[in-house]
Amino acid sequence: MMPLSATKPFRRANMDAAALPRQTVQEPLRDSTHWNHVKPRTDDIIIATCYKAGTTLTQQIVNLLLNGGKDFAAMRTLSPWVESTLHAPPAEAIEALPSPAS
Repeated sequence: MMPLSATKPFRRANMDAAALPRQTVQEPLRDSTHWNHVKPRTDDIIIATCYKAGTTLTQQIVNLLLNGGKDFAAMRTLSPWVESTLHAPPAEAIEALPSPAS
């Protein structure tokens, strides 16, 4: 196993999300093509986990770290599941979310 200090950081300034590897998934509950309409900002945080592997818990941990442990609003509004076919927010709603740096 390679030591952590020897690995390159994943986040780079001006990273082009379109350059990342993609796999199209279109199922009754998930549709990855929803991401085609999202334009990530340079300070956005994208949480990517394996299906059914603790996504909600990971979202909550990241949110608590960003907010200094303070309570927060409904997770669905702060960290939407873009690929969900049940309640996917339109791209405009995602773009209107506040910057995680603010």
